[in-house]
Amino acid sequence: RFLEACERGDMDEVQRLKNRLAIKLYRDRLKRNGLWHALAHGHVDIAEYLLRNGADANSKVIDGRTILYSVCHLEQDIAGKAIQLLIDHGARIDPDYRSPDGGSYLIGFAKAGLAQNVAKLLDLIAG
Repeated sequence: RFLEACERGDMDEVQRLKNRLAIKLYRDRLKRNGLWHALAHGHVDIAEYLLRNGADANSKVIDGRTILYSVCHLEQDIAGKAIQLLIDHGARIDPDYRSPDGGSYLIGFAKAGLAQNVAKLLDLIAG
């Protein structure tokens, strides 16, 4: 129920079901957590709430992709907000990472049309 509430953007239900264990441990069969479900469906407010309450901005899904990499493929305005939110909450970049399809963070950002975020990405890589 917790993951479904995150996916629907149901803040009341997320708050009712929330506990640190749910935020950190509940995952679907592909290891996608509530943070992933909220962002994948454009619920940046739910994602921010989860991050403020212990969600890991660097969690990964089953194939090793981080949430930061995954949000590159969202609609541009949501992707920009999601990327900034994750960076603000400590998302880190592995400059050597390649997704199963050969993509990288820079390629993902470029495909998403997020040129304004490339400078932030390069700062993260350098830092």
